[in-house]
Amino acid sequence: MPTDLVYEYALNLAEAGEFDRARALFHDRFFLRAEGGTNVRQCGLKCDWSRLCERLKMDIATRR
Repeated sequence: MPTDLVYEYALNLAEAGEFDRARALFHDRFFLRAEGGTNVRQCGLKCDWSRLCERLKMDIATRR
């Protein structure tokens, strides 16, 4: 799968709440670096950030 599609798919999975599947896309995969391109670390952090935000929303909802 091309790198750009992996990034897009991972972000879509994270938005859908499939955080483990999104992070699994990055495991044991080589990503080429391109000048001005998307950084794999940025995409991974966005997936992690989405997971954190979802957990905080659930935590806030359970405290009410």
